Amino acid sequence: MDLITYQEQFTADYSLGKWKGMTLLSGGFANKNFKLVTENGVYLYRLVMQKRAEELEEELEYLLYLKEHNFQAAFPVPKKDGTFINRLNDGTLVVLYDFLDGEEPEPNPFTASEIGKAAGQLNALSSEKWIERKNDLSLKKCSDLISRFISTDNRLKAVLDQFTIETEILSDRLRNTDLPTGIVHGDLYPDNTIFQGNKLIGILDFEEFCTDTLLFDVGNAIQGFCYPGKDLSSECLSALLQAYHRQRPLNGDEIEMVPWYIRWGALAQVSWHLRYGLLSQFNDRQFNRVKELMGRITQLRKAMGMLEREVKISIKA
Repeated sequence: MDLITYQEQFTADYSLGKWKGMTLLSGGFANKNFKLVTENGVYLYRLVMQKRAEELEEELEYLLYLKEHNFQAAFPVPKKDGTFINRLNDGTLVVLYDFLDGEEPEPNPFTASEIGKAAGQLNALSSEKWIERKNDLSLKKCSDLISRFISTDNRLKAVLDQFTIETEILSDRLRNTDLPTGIVHGDLYPDNTIFQGNKLIGILDFEEFCTDTLLFDVGNAIQGFCYPGKDLSSECLSALLQAYHRQRPLNGDEIEMVPWYIRWGALAQVSWHLRYGLLSQFNDRQFNRVKELMGRITQLRKAMGMLEREVKISIKA
């Protein structure tokens, strides 16, 4: 569809002033995002490419719940009739969101502290209404994925061998843990956040929100915000954990398990890249990312004792 069609439907469905222009921002995996400028302001115009209306409605309901709790996020903008989902003539779902002006952050102790604080606030909220919404990234699915490895590209063999070993280790270590559960964002990486300098403006893309062990968000956030280079930064790790702990205090069992969830955060991302790309069609970009993550896992495996001490020192500081 062309911009004229978008403009016509926008004018019919929204009361946001005259349309002034729209620019493509990105072509993501599941969405296409535009910066929409009107007389009344700037908005994010999103074409939702791979989600059913029912799934989208649940995500928007959760965002409105976050808005009630003054959480930092980009919230949906209502149409004239008070609803939020529009449908183009070809069936594509459209949602307008607040436009958060800023940029993707660089990992450093300040941005790590900001995301730790936000993750702690998010994980402290009630999850009862969404308790049945399970995480699509799980160790069970990692195990299921291994059955597809036989007929894959030989270039992946070393990575897949490491993936198999780490899945077995984590499945055994995390199997019987009784840790706090609740709502997690599920993908707390820099590209899902907007910062101005070192200040968090908002968290984006709650498509993967679900109920899971709360340390899942901690492990992912550490992967995203505590690696300014190839190695885990002790300063970033300490800043993130301290900020998180101030919002939602970690209990003794959780503190013991943080290093293991850092490893699980890396493996979960590897499993995503394998499922949605590499096992079907080899590409250098995803392959390089997977090698980087598996390298982190190897380093973490060798340094678990030191990492356990760093976590405890950080949280007690």
